[in-house]
Amino acid sequence: NISINQSFLNYMPDLSLRYNYSFSGHSPDFTFNKQENKNQTISINASYSLWNFLKTNQSHSQVKMNKQNKELSAELKLQSLQTQFKQYKEDFEYYTQLDGLYKLKKENTALNLSIAENRYELGMIDPLELDKARYENFEAISSYDSNKYRIIELREKINFLLAEKILNKYW
Repeated sequence: NISINQSFLNYMPDLSLRYNYSFSGHSPDFTFNKQENKNQTISINASYSLWNFLKTNQSHSQVKMNKQNKELSAELKLQSLQTQFKQYKEDFEYYTQLDGLYKLKKENTALNLSIAENRYELGMIDPLELDKARYENFEAISSYDSNKYRIIELREKINFLLAEKILNKYW
């Protein structure tokens, strides 16, 4: 904005203010009868170069285009941030819903593991089936924890975009 105002002022004429004061005294016959002259002049000059308009017009249009570029860049950045925020929010909602499913899966595989251990103790299944139940339980726990991490990561990204504090710190 300042540069636009500055370039607009270049269209105005150059103004100058002058003040001149002169004092003179003389005596024709070397006596003490002096004749004194006092002159005071104030002048205001305004000058405007006709060629200056062409140069000023070009620089003014360039400043206007720079301003428009900056405005478009800021608008593009804002739209990008809004799109990013919307995507983070959708991902957060998705992973939050997925969290309930992973929690249910974790509980079910823990129950299946406990049943498999009981059946193994009774001799109803072989060690391979017990290992399979342990692997499924481990995989469910790992998926649940990984999803929790994604939720925390997305929450941090959203808070960073909103510039909110997390644990009393800005990230």
